[in-house]
Amino acid sequence: MSDVPELYASKAEITRLLTEVPFVWNRAVFVAGEPRSFYIAARKSGDSICVVAINGVTTHISPLNNSQGPDWKPAVVVARNVTVDITYLVSDSSRLQPELVITDIANSQDCLVLKGEDRQRVMDGSRINIEMVPFGGVCG
Repeated sequence: MSDVPELYASKAEITRLLTEVPFVWNRAVFVAGEPRSFYIAARKSGDSICVVAINGVTTHISPLNNSQGPDWKPAVVVARNVTVDITYLVSDSSRLQPELVITDIANSQDCLVLKGEDRQRVMDGSRINIEMVPFGGVCG
C-alpha cells in the first residue's frame, strides 16, 4: 500500500480489490521501466493477471532536499504514458480485462477507480495503455 489506510478504507472498491488480490503468484515479471524513472510489473496467479506501475521520473531535485538552502528548488516531476504488450502472459483462459483499475489523480491525495467502460480505455487486446501522473501509480 502506497497511500494512507484511510484513503483505501473510504473506497469500497479498493478495499474489495485488496482482499481479492492473490497472496501467491505463479509468475511475476518485469514489464518495462528505467532506473529512477518508472517501473511496470505484471503478476499472474492462475488465470488472473495484475499489472502495477509507478512513476517517479524527476527532472530536477535539489541536493539533500534542503528547503532552507539558497539553491533549493522544488522537485520537478513529469507525467508518463506507456503502452506495454503482455501477450506472453496471456493464455486463452486468462482474464485480461480488469474488473477495475485504480489510478492516482494529479495534484491530489485521492485516487480514481475506473470501472465499466472507463476501464476499457486502458486495454487494447493484450496491450495495456498506462497513464501515470507525476509520482503516481496504477494497479489493475
